Amino acid sequence: MPGCMKIAVEKTSCISKDNFHKYWIGSHVLSFLGIPIVQQSIIKYKRFHIDTRVRDELERSGFPILEVDGIAEF
Repeated sequence: MPGCMKIAVEKTSCISKDNFHKYWIGSHVLSFLGIPIVQQSIIKYKRFHIDTRVRDELERSGFPILEVDGIAEF
């Protein structure tokens, strides 16, 4: 049965935001897409990187903010 799942992603404290986003764009994609169950089951994979400047501005404006570094959708 087809469906869609979204996962909020938070980096660990031992990596900088810049290095997290570089890793998530680069080597993580190759590792994730190399997993057999992913190859068999995932039709589409999208990443949404959080722009901290925009998030901070929205928070200052009173919007509720989810403290994550990205969202994965598949």
